[in-house]
Amino acid sequence: MMDLIELNGIPYPAMPAEARVALIIARYAVLGIIPLVIPSILIDVPNPLDRIPEQQGTDLQYIKKLADNVGYVFYIDPGPVPG
Repeated sequence: MMDLIELNGIPYPAMPAEARVALIIARYAVLGIIPLVIPSILIDVPNPLDRIPEQQGTDLQYIKKLADNVGYVFYIDPGPVPG
């Protein structure tokens, strides 16, 4: 589901990468996904006067890119109940 629709250009002003990931995953809460975002030690909150980060690609591509930027990986563990 996360790799179906490209959402290019969605702005995330003054939000660190962890907040952007949590906001994106919150869209999938109706599917039972419960986010567990581990904060990076490399905290970078962009100044909205200098630049505003925008999403490029699908949700899955963007989250994987954000995780890769700080040396993390993104994955989903399936729960014990089907669906």
